[in-house]
Amino acid sequence: MGNSNNSDVAAIEKELQRYIKGSSEIGDFNCSGNIGRWSTGMLLVGPNINFGERFFLVEIRGLLGVGMGISPQYDYMVTPAQGLLEGQVVNFKQQSDNALAFAWSVGAGVKYRFDRLFVRLNVDYSATSLEYKNVNIQFQNPTDITEKDYINREAKMSVQTDIMQVTGGVGYLF
Repeated sequence: MGNSNNSDVAAIEKELQRYIKGSSEIGDFNCSGNIGRWSTGMLLVGPNINFGERFFLVEIRGLLGVGMGISPQYDYMVTPAQGLLEGQVVNFKQQSDNALAFAWSVGAGVKYRFDRLFVRLNVDYSATSLEYKNVNIQFQNPTDITEKDYINREAKMSVQTDIMQVTGGVGYLF
């Protein structure tokens, strides 16, 4: 089980504002850039118990395993709209990081058979809490963008991933 989703652009812009808020040289600014995607996946194992009669089955499952994630990489350009640096570009970058954590899932399903044809409906809830420990954030010094070296900061991020999944299908027994 896995997914990939877009980054929260508003949250990234808020984070950039936090980094440069103390700089009176920047003031208001415009943002643009390339933002990667969050990716998460889970490898889960456990029992799948079926009960019922020949044409109607109910199944329940409880799974345990490992959750995996990759945080997005982004390159962002900030252009101050006023102040001493008006119209100049300040670059911000975040490197991608990987995380592993315990994951679990519970679910239930029903299957109804019509001779060789059957229909099924499943509902599953899965969760993991990923801890990204070495997120490298780089940015140019907002008060001296002529400086070639980037300011580096290591950050930690905790990301709770909850997935509610409803699946259905039609099958045929050969």
